[in-house]
Amino acid sequence: MDVNACKLDLHPRTAVIGLGGAGCSIAKKFMESLAPTDIIAIDTDADSLRFAVADYKLPIGNESAECSEKKDEGSQAVCSSSDIKKISEILKGYDIIAIVAGMGGKTGTNTAPVIAEIADRIGVLSMAVAVRPLSSENKDSVAKAGIARLKSVCSSTVSVYNDKIKLLYPGLSLSEVFNKVNAEVEIFVRKKMRMASDLLTSEIMKAMLSRSGQENTVGIRANTTFA
Repeated sequence: MDVNACKLDLHPRTAVIGLGGAGCSIAKKFMESLAPTDIIAIDTDADSLRFAVADYKLPIGNESAECSEKKDEGSQAVCSSSDIKKISEILKGYDIIAIVAGMGGKTGTNTAPVIAEIADRIGVLSMAVAVRPLSSENKDSVAKAGIARLKSVCSSTVSVYNDKIKLLYPGLSLSEVFNKVNAEVEIFVRKKMRMASDLLTSEIMKAMLSRSGQENTVGIRANTTFA
């Protein structure tokens, strides 16, 4: 088979999924920078979601919620079975997703692991960036539990510490610190998504070249680590 003549689109389809207020703010950075990826905003706050900047918006948490079979004791479910079905249908259109969420609140903390679980179940590669709250917010114990659960279902999870960014830029206001965090996360995720896309494309091309003239099914494990 002449690979050069192949008209199949071998570029993986990617999406950045912003969860909750912090995640949606980070996702907005991708829209502003014209990143070559789809942006999906998901939030339990319908009013805030209206102001989110994204290709797709999904409000969740409006029905009786049973977010995950693996829900930790004390965690607060925010996804209904209907929400999970909608999220699953959205994810089926992608090869690679990046989950970005603030930890310590309700939406990001509890929904990020669920989305990672769904991605793993349907064979979508996933990575996650969990933004830890400032120590002054007194949410660290909730954030730690959420990150631990996220890492249990998504091995490619990276934590970002707001406190450390704040120390690096002592002259900035709180809003400026958050903008710095958003910008740093956007740069990091862009780099990792590009690496994952290149790897997946390379594996597909290798399979096509090694099995010339045959039908191929290329499977990449959903728990492949890129972080």
